[in-house]
Amino acid sequence: ILIVIGYVLHSLWTFRSRFSFVSFVKYTSAVALNLPLTILLLAMTHDLLGMPIALATILASAVLSVWNFIATRRAVLQ
Repeated sequence: ILIVIGYVLHSLWTFRSRFSFVSFVKYTSAVALNLPLTILLLAMTHDLLGMPIALATILASAVLSVWNFIATRRAVLQ
């Protein structure tokens, strides 16, 4: 249910776009990559580079904020 709400809000409010099944599938795929990307970024920054976990988390959050905007924009606007 949350993925549908997120898609509708991004389509209507953030990007002012029409709904389509193709853009919904792309949006769902982009959002589904969040957890694996978070794990990968935390592993790289904390485990490989030795960055403190608090700092690694802040960095991962910042990177994923940019990723989410770009990926969802491309998905919704096609």
